[in-house]
Formats: sequence, structure tokens, C-alpha cells
Amino acid sequence: MKKIINVYDSIVTFENVYNAYNIVRKTCKNKHEIYKFNLNKNTNIYNIYQSLLNRTYKPMPFRLFLIYEPKERLVMSQSISDKIVNHFISKYFLIPFLEKKLIDSNVATRKNKGSNYADKIFKDYINEIRIKEPSNDIYCLCLDISKYFYNINHNILFDK
Repeated sequence: MKKIINVYDSIVTFENVYNAYNIVRKTCKNKHEIYKFNLNKNTNIYNIYQSLLNRTYKPMPFRLFLIYEPKERLVMSQSISDKIVNHFISKYFLIPFLEKKLIDSNVATRKNKGSNYADKIFKDYINEIRIKEPSNDIYCLCLDISKYFYNINHNILFDK
């Protein structure tokens, strides 16, 4: 695997953090949070940029609330700053450096790969099985681990 050295300082620019902010501004559903962030927009973005540059950024605690439609769920929402950093990391680190290494059937949150693409891959896979073994029945197991995110040991994840 090719090692990439010293890209951090060249990627952490005010412009790149500002671009991540624009993504969050357009996609964030909580317009009140965006409004509050925008009261000191340039200062807030500059503070995020400086903390990333100095490698001192610390995420804020999640904001917890319940929603009741379509069913009752606990929602853990990030601050606008954390959302900006997440988009920044995704756009400038994860996508450029990992996209080529992921298998084609990994469609989660990838550009031009969504549920329609996953459905196509699934149907192609089923058809391939039917051609190889036309007389056998095909079964598909669909499952969901209830409240998986809330039940996993987060300390183990943080340690890794």
C-alpha cells in the first residue's frame, strides 16, 4: 500500500473548511442552529480551521432529543461545528484516499451509489446464483439489530 506523507497541512485550509461549511449550511435541517452559527460565521469557521490546523479540535457532546413520527426514536444530533468537521474529513480525506480501495458492493453513503445501485447489485448476484444452480431455492435473510448503535460498547470503539 502506498504511504501518503505530509498531506494534512496542505489539505487543512480555510477555503476547504469553508467549503465543508457550505455543504452543512445547505443540508442541515436545523435552520435555527445554522442561524446561530452564522451570527459569527467567519469567526466560527476560522476557529474550526485553527483547531484543525493545530490538531486540537475536540467534538462537542451530542444534543439528545426524542422524535415520535413515524415511531419513537432517540436522536443524537451533532453541533454545526462537528458537522462541518465531519464533512471536511469525508470530502478531503476519506473519499479521496479510500474510495478506490472500497469494494463495489459497499454502497453506503457513497456518491452515485445508493439504494438503486445496491438493488441492482443484489439482483445481479441473485441472477448469477440462479445460473450456477438453477434447481436450488434461494433464500435471503434480512435483519436489523435493534438499537445497535446505542447498545455497542463505545469505549472499545474509541480505544480502537
